[in-house]
Parts: sequence; C-alpha cells; structure tokens
Amino acid sequence: MEAMLGFEGVAGWSEDLAWGLGNEEYEVSCPGCEASLFIVFGARGFFSTSDDYALRNDDIVTRALHPTAPADLDGIGRRLHDLALADGQREVAHALTYVFGHATCPDCEADFSVADQVGAD
Repeated sequence: MEAMLGFEGVAGWSEDLAWGLGNEEYEVSCPGCEASLFIVFGARGFFSTSDDYALRNDDIVTRALHPTAPADLDGIGRRLHDLALADGQREVAHALTYVFGHATCPDCEADFSVADQVGAD
C-alpha cells in the first residue's frame, strides 16, 4: 500500500502508513494544545495518550479511540480498507478504521481526525 501511494504521489501517507500500521501506533501533535500524543491501535489497545505508555507500568491517562464504521469510509480510507480486505488482511482493515477514525487528546479534550493529524505531522 505504501509503495502504491508513493508512486501516486500521495504526500505523507506514502512514508508513514506502513510504519504506523506495523508498529500499531502513530505519534502526532494535538491540534488543540500541541501536546505530543501516541495514537495506539492493536495488541496494547485502542487509545490516545500523552504518556509514554511503552515505558511505564503505572496508570497512564488515556482516551478511547473512535473508529469509523467501514461503510462510512471514503476517499483514501475506503480504498485502503477495500484493498486490505481484498488481500485477506482483516487485521489491517480493522486497524484502518481507527487510523481513519477520531481521537481525543487526554490533556485538553480536543477531538480530532487521526488521519488528518498523521498527514499534518
């Protein structure tokens, strides 16, 4: 998918898509308060946090991610989701509903599109 987007000249996603999907996280800036956030989707859960969740075992402040329903995906999100399903990659397709969903900053409570922030950063 990443190579396809690169050949098509899709800025941002061609470099970041596979890294984030493979690592089950993106690091973005909050559009409200500019805090550095981790957007996590996968084996560790589906949440946003400004805490370094990978290095801490104590309680961290998180907010649940809000996936987009597959039927509501459009544009590049729809295309990538359909491609993942066609290739039998159900876990990738599921992760894409979170990548093209919404997150809430645990610091300032700003709600934002994950995909828009990945593209902006």
